[in-house]
Amino acid sequence: MGHQKSASTLAAYETRLVHMRGGGRREARELTVPSSECPTLDIGIESVCKIDTLFIRKGVQRWKDLRKVGQRTLNIAGEDGSLLIGQWIMWEGSKGFLKKLAMAADSNQMGAIHTILIHAGQWTLESCIVQSINGIAMEARERAMVELRSCTVGGGGEEEYLARTGLIAASHANVSMIGGSVVFCDAAGARVMDTGRLTLQGCRVCKNQIGISLQGECVLHVRDASLSNIVASLRIDEQSRYTAQVFMSGNQMEGTAWYGDRVPARQPSDPADQVGDEDWSDPDVVEHMQQGSRSFA
Repeated sequence: MGHQKSASTLAAYETRLVHMRGGGRREARELTVPSSECPTLDIGIESVCKIDTLFIRKGVQRWKDLRKVGQRTLNIAGEDGSLLIGQWIMWEGSKGFLKKLAMAADSNQMGAIHTILIHAGQWTLESCIVQSINGIAMEARERAMVELRSCTVGGGGEEEYLARTGLIAASHANVSMIGGSVVFCDAAGARVMDTGRLTLQGCRVCKNQIGISLQGECVLHVRDASLSNIVASLRIDEQSRYTAQVFMSGNQMEGTAWYGDRVPARQPSDPADQVGDEDWSDPDVVEHMQQGSRSFA
């Protein structure tokens, strides 16, 4: 009898907990921050479940510590004028969407390296502004899947408001950006590293020192984009010329295209939109450089 009572009590508690977190409902909820139910962002994040949306009212939400999202789904939307100041890290197993939010971090005041760092999560950002001052606005790594729709990523302006880098795709991460801009970066607007993949479609990459930097066995697709940057729009290091793949079509480019005139190597059999110089594409040289890159990694 005691065991049966204990089991029934536990089941009742679990049912109550599920309902507190929004489970067992046929309709998704929208919880608002700030409100009487969710006076703070912390309480709001703890209160929503995977089918709910957390709605952020106009105003500033600020925090000092790193805000971590673990193995869960989190959907956040913002009212015009809502600003979140602080660092985010999305761990493996996390997923969700961020919509109509302005998100920023200042490395000078907060020691913030990233505004958003995504490890192996699956995230969609729509109509968001992600800014950093003297840091990295967004980085995806470790097989993260990220889609940005009509977002602006980078710094908050010129001079002291520049970001170091706007967007990074590294270590098997796959990032696609449709519409939107990568702007105001003191180093590169976007970096594609290691085995990262980046697709830019209909985007503006402008007002950065270097538009896009490539390193390692990365893959870059740029379609119907506009590139206008201070030093050059594209940069690739010497060894990565033989390992990186770059595909470009329908783009408008102002100023210097490739820093130092270094372009990727390509084979005559490669697709027509794959950028490169066949004069540097002796098969034996390419194979040697690729093997050297893998052994180094």
